[in-house]
Amino acid sequence: MQVNAIQSNFGFTGKYQRNNRDIEDAKIIRNDYNNPSNNGISNRAMRNAAKAAVVGLFMIPVASPMLTSCDTEAYSEAWANATAKDSCCGKPIGGNDTITIHDTITQIIHDHDTIYIKKKFDSPVIDALRDFFEANDIDLGDGRIPLSITWVDENNKISRPKQLFDGKSSSYNELSYDVQRTPWDNETGSFIIGKGDTYENIRYSLTSDGKLMMARFVPRDPYKKPQARGEWVYSNSAVYDINKDKNVVDRYKINDDGSDEFAGTFTPGDREGYIRVTNPYGTEWNYTNVKVITGDAPEDDE
Repeated sequence: MQVNAIQSNFGFTGKYQRNNRDIEDAKIIRNDYNNPSNNGISNRAMRNAAKAAVVGLFMIPVASPMLTSCDTEAYSEAWANATAKDSCCGKPIGGNDTITIHDTITQIIHDHDTIYIKKKFDSPVIDALRDFFEANDIDLGDGRIPLSITWVDENNKISRPKQLFDGKSSSYNELSYDVQRTPWDNETGSFIIGKGDTYENIRYSLTSDGKLMMARFVPRDPYKKPQARGEWVYSNSAVYDINKDKNVVDRYKINDDGSDEFAGTFTPGDREGYIRVTNPYGTEWNYTNVKVITGDAPEDDE
């Protein structure tokens, strides 16, 4: 890739242009990030927070109560300023998930979430995100849209990130995922959801030449989980160059000046549900227990 190879609504300029329905909102977010006030959060602090996050594709959400029906009135009220005003339906997902840590510890996590999907929702970004997992030999099931993505990150501090599809904020040009990262609890030797969790928001889109782009947002207030889109602050971006034929994904992080920098690769691991991560210096580790739950958007007659 070339220097200055990105252009997005987050202030980058160059060959790749990122399309998004929230261009003006993103400019405001970018300006807020560059403003030293930031409710007491400095640029240096935000950069340090971004560096503290594990470099990778995946990111993280809170388990919500099981819902079984649509609530169009509540949706319209809560998202009155959204571009899409159509109704949405809840799709219960989750259940018991058996995870294994370092091939020695097995734990069953009980996850119950509800994903909202707009009727007939579709996006070309879905195909690019699916390509990432297919290049790494991860089973995607029978559905089209990745609704829930979980894995165990065994690099440094062990954590279990989880991404949940945010159908209310997603648009044709952008997929939004709420992310919740649960750290490993040494005292109990397990993951305890809700204890020490951290939160992020990931927005996937396409570059002008069709590559998958990821923009990461962190809470404006690091001590509070955001409840609205405006409470997220832009952190960093990356572009994924996917080669399904060779089963490799090259990752390029986007620097503040808009230039890109090789940041490592993703390749299939040595067993099912593993992704091998390699950084630019040749250090390798695994994402294990990778699980993607997919589903389809409801039709009008559903």
